Amino acid sequence: MISQGTIGNILQWYHFPLHKVGHIMKLPKFEVEIQKGSILEKQDIVVAQIYYGLFCIYINRESHELVLYLLSKEKVSRKVEIDLVTPGMVNLSIVDNLLISHNIEHKISMVFDIKLPRERNSQLIVGPQPEHRINFPVAGPLPISNYYRGTDQTEIVDVYDNWLFCLPSFVLDTNVGKAWELNINLETLSVSFSDRHRLVEFLLRRDNSKRLLLDVLTQSILEKESLNVLSQIFDMLNRILTTHYSEIEENEENQNDDTMIAQRRTETFWRVFVGARTNDVDNMVEYSEPNLQKLRTSQGYMVITQEDFYNEILLPVEDAGDGDNTQYLFAVVVEYIRSLEFEKITVQSFIYEFVIDLLVRHNRFYQLHQFLQYHVVNDSLHVACQLLSLSKLYPPTYQLALDMLKRLGGHNEHILEVLLTKGFILQALRFVNSEKKLFLQPRRFYEAALLVDDPNIYFTVYHFFRRRNLDEETKDLFQQTYTEYFR
Repeated sequence: MISQGTIGNILQWYHFPLHKVGHIMKLPKFEVEIQKGSILEKQDIVVAQIYYGLFCIYINRESHELVLYLLSKEKVSRKVEIDLVTPGMVNLSIVDNLLISHNIEHKISMVFDIKLPRERNSQLIVGPQPEHRINFPVAGPLPISNYYRGTDQTEIVDVYDNWLFCLPSFVLDTNVGKAWELNINLETLSVSFSDRHRLVEFLLRRDNSKRLLLDVLTQSILEKESLNVLSQIFDMLNRILTTHYSEIEENEENQNDDTMIAQRRTETFWRVFVGARTNDVDNMVEYSEPNLQKLRTSQGYMVITQEDFYNEILLPVEDAGDGDNTQYLFAVVVEYIRSLEFEKITVQSFIYEFVIDLLVRHNRFYQLHQFLQYHVVNDSLHVACQLLSLSKLYPPTYQLALDMLKRLGGHNEHILEVLLTKGFILQALRFVNSEKKLFLQPRRFYEAALLVDDPNIYFTVYHFFRRRNLDEETKDLFQQTYTEYFR
């Protein structure tokens, strides 16, 4: 980047592609707005990658703010303004796509996330309007922890003094001759959030935060967070899940597309150029995630699947809760189902099974009947089988299960087996007459008829199959059994 003009505020930048030796791309120049009578100094400009954008950051030391210009091949646009609040010498770091401002004089650091939604009460800005203004950091001004946790030992270091900050996240200690790398303690940082919706949105973009995010959601339900807030959180999670499914479909369609392969190579080179790197510090993160599947969208958002919600949130909440929490938990799950259906995501059967179990365990059969009757619970083979298993506790579930199997279609054998198991032999025979294409096992019928211990029933079954032109072996079996059992 080259500074031009009498006060140095016109910047021309060039791109040297790593995959094209000797090739130089001249990209758009732009003007940095500085106060009258000022001169743009080298230390006032920082170039860094935040998320998937390359930014030129202007440190305005007079008005104590940062101005972020988004650089692209077509244009340069003023995107974000950040109010630093406190005066003094400032150094910057980028950690986990968070912009960290270090005030050396006051020995404090402030964390900013440029993707968090703007504050509702932002002041009116006179002049060129930036796309986004941040008036407050993610957390209050805090000092950097002086504990360094290495692989073998923990040591205490002097912070800020004799430190030289190097982008994106390195620190050189000129006094002891060591280099450090800064990391974010998300657990401590999350305590400063009063709005759980903003906290969840913040954690969805962080590395190695899935365990913490799931714990935050679990705690929100245990503390009976407002259903309105949980509804907004669920909608956000499921929008990301929808995006994830769409990207999987696109990747499958374009798996052999050479154009896509070339595009990915170009994106890889571009990210290498702007300094993209993987924050591989699993051994230094407070929350370990050994058993969690770490799925992310192409934009870096964490994916929370229905399996995650069931195993890591619903089950722990149910184990930790009491009977008084049942109605609220039921409302939470229904709200989650609503959000899934709104995003046109197929609700997995184990979510419905959880709802049914929850209602049955607390004897809410009337509510269960209503949900099934009005199809709040979608039809599935798993749900139908679960309803059949509940028929002794609540007999109407037997007929509800049969109706569900009938609506699903293709499960006539299951319906027939249910009727025979329940000893409804005559109903099973009527069902066979109503269905033309049905695979029959005559032996199963005569076994069920024997269990009924009624000669009339067995005689009916015997003559029913005798009229259906069975093979000689099956006829002999029926004749022999009938003679021995009822003679």
